[in-house]
Amino acid sequence: MFVTTGVDADGGLYLLVFAVVEGEIGAAWHWFISYIHELIPTVHQDRRITFISDQHKGILNALKDGWPTPYTHRYCLRRIRANFQKEFNGKKLHILLWQASCASDPELYMVKRAEPKTACEDADSWIENHLQGKEYQWVLSKDGAYRFGVMTTNASVSFNGVLKGSQDLLI
Repeated sequence: MFVTTGVDADGGLYLLVFAVVEGEIGAAWHWFISYIHELIPTVHQDRRITFISDQHKGILNALKDGWPTPYTHRYCLRRIRANFQKEFNGKKLHILLWQASCASDPELYMVKRAEPKTACEDADSWIENHLQGKEYQWVLSKDGAYRFGVMTTNASVSFNGVLKGSQDLLI
């Protein structure tokens, strides 16, 4: 099941669209992305939309190939942290990564970004290898204000959790 949610100017959450698909395959992602584009009328007025997702290649390719108007793509910090946690135990390292990512000021980001190197060189190397050069996609102070302070896909995950209960009703 694919779910897309939106956030309004008051920070309110709303469901844009959901679809039951055969799986997380390229064709399904392309269809879903095209469908979203058709459903959102303001997109056709060249209003840029920001997508926040994991780094799934299907999503990235579908946006690149199938979204005809300007858009921005950012990474979900919760997903980045989950991948980081697979490699490194220790709450302190996870907090340091989160703090660096959520720093709204570039100078604070530089201070927070230096802390994992002091705490664990391997953790710092992981950040360098997986996220270096992509700071605009995972660091709040470097994203050009396109994510409007939204750092995770928790809203979509929440809706998805509610809708998953209905999957058993499908024939």
